[in-house]
Amino acid sequence: MRVDVLVPNHAIWRSLLEYPADGVSYFQLPLMRSRLPSNHITHFGNGLPYTLRRRAIVDFESVKSFYSRPQDMHERRRLRTDFVYVALSNSAKLTFEANIANRCDVRIIRPGIRVARRPRTNDGNFNIVFVGGSTRDGSFFGKGGLYLMDALNRLHDRRIKLHLISDIDTARSEPEGLEFLDSEGRHWTELYKEATASGWLNDHGRVPREKALDIMASSQLAAIPAFYDTVCYSLMEAAYLGTPLLTSNTMFMKEFYGDIAAIVPAPASLFLDDATFNTHFGEQVRAVREDLSSKWADIISSTVDTLSNISEFKTASERAMKEFDGSIDGRNQILRELYMEVGAR
Repeated sequence: MRVDVLVPNHAIWRSLLEYPADGVSYFQLPLMRSRLPSNHITHFGNGLPYTLRRRAIVDFESVKSFYSRPQDMHERRRLRTDFVYVALSNSAKLTFEANIANRCDVRIIRPGIRVARRPRTNDGNFNIVFVGGSTRDGSFFGKGGLYLMDALNRLHDRRIKLHLISDIDTARSEPEGLEFLDSEGRHWTELYKEATASGWLNDHGRVPREKALDIMASSQLAAIPAFYDTVCYSLMEAAYLGTPLLTSNTMFMKEFYGDIAAIVPAPASLFLDDATFNTHFGEQVRAVREDLSSKWADIISSTVDTLSNISEFKTASERAMKEFDGSIDGRNQILRELYMEVGAR
């Protein structure tokens, strides 16, 4: 069965091409060609460009994928009710239903993960890895990077080393001139420079994916307490490698990782509990709340103490790996059935 695909260059959708379902062959479409009519089923990743007379399946991480200005949920794109929309999570489906009123057919197919597992290493420190985000566009802060640094600074536990795999720029102002402040009211760069000088923060910058996976496999905890992420594929990769997790209590993170991760309370969430868009999200994450940072510090300290025990770490590592083991096969089985259903129309 041939399926045309137009997918972003992201590991979530790249895994479709790397690990296709049995009997399915993918043909990658150029963007312009995807707008022309075709008899083949077309699978679009994370939103939908304008297209003509195609039987289509449209993946999406959240309802933001269907807005021209996703940062403020304005200018919604026109949706075709004859397409099948595939939410990558139940939370994604909820955001669709809460923000778009129509008769679209929405299914749920969670993404899968498969990367080359590697031997775990330990240099004697307790290594925590934080992956992703840029200070230039504010995503580093939306992923919880500043709160994480602030909480670790409160612990004064120098056996803990924080490894950042992020795009950090201390010389450039934040987007729109916004200031992000730590719990002492200082600009975030002061905390960052102090942590780097003290030796408990190691900034790796942006590294190739395989290098990032190596760092994950040599860490005792992958901490991405995101406030706006919808899947957080890096946490899936870390779990698949057997690295225990720490994340936030937003509905997306709880859905994917609530059974295997230590959970810290988020100061804000891009989507509210009723799945509607939080228009005050940006202002809510610009300054670290002292009381919340202290709670994070307590939770992280307890997690570090637990995982420092060899048997506890082994149990947490095995539980993390088991959560996503076979997820590619599960995804492919459901996808193949969907392709056959759409192909028969």
